[in-house]
Amino acid sequence: MFPKGSVLACHANPDVDGGHLRSGLIITSLTFSLPFAIWMLASYFDGILRELDEAATNVFWNQIMAASLVVSVSVVVAFLLLQRNFVERLTAGAVQ
Repeated sequence: MFPKGSVLACHANPDVDGGHLRSGLIITSLTFSLPFAIWMLASYFDGILRELDEAATNVFWNQIMAASLVVSVSVVVAFLLLQRNFVERLTAGAVQ
């Protein structure tokens, strides 16, 4: 979409931005690629029929809630069973 090399010229200069090329790459990528990707996804989601979206939401809502309950309960139970091990291993390096 846009030549990133022309924008990165100022970020590769050690006098600008302290010579941090990685931050320049991140900023350039977020500035140019992210808005384009969001624009493309928004046009895709606008093309989905509202009736189709509502039907899919109504059909799968109960299954999604049941799955999230099972996952949440299993994570809580696992944490409660392993809590003593977590505390022992986290504090083991502090004791001399």
